[in-house]
Amino acid sequence: MNKLFFRRMLLLCMIVLVPLVGVCGCAEKAPEESAALDTAVEGSGSGETETETDKPQIVDQPDRPSSDGQTGGNDSDQPSSGNDSGSDSSGGNDGDGSSGNSSGGNDGSSTDGDQPDTGNGTDADGEEAKTANFTMMSFNIRYTDDPNGHSIVERAPRVKQIVEMYDPDIVGMQEVVPTWKTQLETQLGSQYEILVHYRSTSNPEGLAILYKKDLFTLIEEGSFWLSETPDTESKSWDASLPRICTWARLTHKATGKTILAMCYHGEGTDLFAQNAYNVIEKRLLQRYDSDVQFLVGDFNRGPGDAGMASYMGYFEEARTTLSNPTTDSNATTTPAGYPNPGQTGPGLYHFDYLFHQESKAAAVDYIVDTTMIDGYFASDHYAVIATYQI
Repeated sequence: MNKLFFRRMLLLCMIVLVPLVGVCGCAEKAPEESAALDTAVEGSGSGETETETDKPQIVDQPDRPSSDGQTGGNDSDQPSSGNDSGSDSSGGNDGDGSSGNSSGGNDGSSTDGDQPDTGNGTDADGEEAKTANFTMMSFNIRYTDDPNGHSIVERAPRVKQIVEMYDPDIVGMQEVVPTWKTQLETQLGSQYEILVHYRSTSNPEGLAILYKKDLFTLIEEGSFWLSETPDTESKSWDASLPRICTWARLTHKATGKTILAMCYHGEGTDLFAQNAYNVIEKRLLQRYDSDVQFLVGDFNRGPGDAGMASYMGYFEEARTTLSNPTTDSNATTTPAGYPNPGQTGPGLYHFDYLFHQESKAAAVDYIVDTTMIDGYFASDHYAVIATYQI
């Protein structure tokens, strides 16, 4: 009986101990299973540790650039992060991968799709867009009465109409005689101050500078002869008659800048043109070199003539500075057909100029006005107009 009791007790102990051993075995494996789970979350899910090069690309973050400067995932679809100025702009996302408004050579270097406006826009020709705030005109209005409806009294309203059409701030006029002075004062005197100087007491024909009364304050003005003795009535070199330069220094009220306006009517020779420049340079250009300088007039020389070289070397012209002015740079400034009403045709010469310094007055436009009024001319020269930003 004792043996039977002992066997029963041994069997009971085995029944109790076997489940306990199984439970203990499961508890010992738990840390390993936990470590394997952690590896799967941080790595590829295989339970093995990966190297950096084995890791897959992250495709759910399209704005993260890959190591070569391109965006991860689909190159043609991913927007640029904008911070890729060091990459080669010719590769990768040409034309469709940038999220900004890049232009020219800035592909891939913009930091934002909305670029700040610098205020320096460009026109259709790539030139910096400028807003004109200053207009100059040169107009040889012809000194005498001509037939067929072209006397000074008949032409004066036409000159007025052309001046009012362009509303210039300053006008330089050539071939002004006393009759013209009276007409100008009548037609334009309410708006413009009119300064007239004659080249000779015996032959009162000269130059006028008209400036808007409300825009300028006169500092000083005068004239001198273009000769070896510029302070006395005289002619030199190969001049056929006395020639003068009329000038005025004006304060431009809107900007506070000092304007030096000069009006010229030259002889038709290179010798005179060159020597006249030397006198103007010494008496005005050097003395008032800080002023905003304009020299306008009828030079009686073409752009390619040797006598014009010094003027073109010192000054610029709107007609040649601008790539696309209203009037072609090669247009003539004297009409064919004068004084025959209704006649039109190619102009004869380019004699009239508007000179400026681009560093002080940036050219905006250039116009040769070919208007005929009721079939009639205003003069045997066209008005020449240029606009600037000063």
